[in-house]
Amino acid sequence: MNGGYTVGEWSPTFKLFWELKVLTNITAHFITPSQGKEFTQGEKIRWSITYTGYISSQSLSWWEFGDINSNLLKIGRQPIIAGYGTNQRVEVIIKTKRRLGLVRNEYDDIIFEEAEEFKIDPDLLKSLIHQESLSPEGGTYHFKPNAYRYEPCIDYNYFSKINPSIGMTQEPYNHFTIRGKNLKGDNIPEGDKVSTLEPSYKQMIREGVLKKAHILKFDDNDPDLTLTELWRDNDAIQRWSRFIDPNSDWCRDLLIETNRNFTVQFLLTGSYGLSQVLYQTAIVLGFNQEKPNRSPYDLFIPDVGIHYGAKRLKKCYDTYKNWRTAVRCYNGSVTSEATEKYAKDVYDTFYLSNLYDLIIE
Repeated sequence: MNGGYTVGEWSPTFKLFWELKVLTNITAHFITPSQGKEFTQGEKIRWSITYTGYISSQSLSWWEFGDINSNLLKIGRQPIIAGYGTNQRVEVIIKTKRRLGLVRNEYDDIIFEEAEEFKIDPDLLKSLIHQESLSPEGGTYHFKPNAYRYEPCIDYNYFSKINPSIGMTQEPYNHFTIRGKNLKGDNIPEGDKVSTLEPSYKQMIREGVLKKAHILKFDDNDPDLTLTELWRDNDAIQRWSRFIDPNSDWCRDLLIETNRNFTVQFLLTGSYGLSQVLYQTAIVLGFNQEKPNRSPYDLFIPDVGIHYGAKRLKKCYDTYKNWRTAVRCYNGSVTSEATEKYAKDVYDTFYLSNLYDLIIE
């Protein structure tokens, strides 16, 4: 009667051990780690050892394993010693945690991991994230996983103009539309997942970098906040006009006020997270394949945001085979003066971080 399970029986040697409880001539053999194996502080050190001993001249063998937290070990060569009074040991080398700059950033480990996956210099990837975290007010740098920026040209061209490139009825965009009208006059229904977002998009925008005056209309049950209204209060700060090239077909029509009379689609046309990845860009890179109708807010998750930023940068590199050009591509164009300045700023930080071990916090 054993509850339906098969019970194994001790071997005769183990039975003898439990009777006598005396082992002699115990030896140990390390399977892992190997002698001289290097570990970075913070890594788990998996050890596994086979032991052999004797009971009344009969051999008894067994295997044990476990993990050591390398944070508990000092930098340099450190011994790992087998048990049961044996003399066997291996020495491992504990290295200081990898860092970018003199002071570690809490996102460095993620940056190293993603840089390794996409074959990007980690200093370059961190310099790009550093640039993307530039605050529009005061020019201070910081790493802010919940960073958000509305992109009016993306809104106009992809979603809200009379003949948009994408529109708001396709998967997964239709799940995150904000109720209102586009320039064609079509009524846009609220997406079925907008009301389930936490924090709500209204709260996110209210607490974000956009000026609050007209955002308060949300509290008056008026969701139809047009780009025209937003433009009046935010253009000087956000510099939208400055980045619209009147000689380009890309977004120049937004300079005409009548072409800004559409309900802004914050969720679909924002750039999110540490890498400031556009929701639409993330979709193209496979963001929605992992979790259907995935919330754009998932780009606020540090490892998600950094992953898609690195994936975007690598895709640009694969196209142009030049990292500086890839950085310009990441910012939206390889030809404009604005993206050249962006690339210069990224590379200034990149060069300093390599030459002088610049503190990038």
